[in-house]
Amino acid sequence: MYSRISSEFSVVPVGSMTRNASISTATTLTIPARATGLYLQGETADVYYTLDGSTPTTTNGFILQDKELVRLDLFTGATVKVISASGAVRYQAFGVNT
Repeated sequence: MYSRISSEFSVVPVGSMTRNASISTATTLTIPARATGLYLQGETADVYYTLDGSTPTTTNGFILQDKELVRLDLFTGATVKVISASGAVRYQAFGVNT
């Protein structure tokens, strides 16, 4: 199931879209300094993620079900970590168009 995400603000990509297939261990996503948010999507399996730098597990953090898309508005200093037993993750950082 794909999610429809909308915003009251115009956003622009910051950096390029990234696909990371090696997330069987907790991985910190690289987020450009100018980014104010992140689109995150699991690919082929559920993804667990945290925003505070702690290690995501089945009991710690949030679950992103396979193929769902989530928009994360990031706070200054956010550290996004992801893990999936057998899947990949796609992500794109964005900034608000002012």
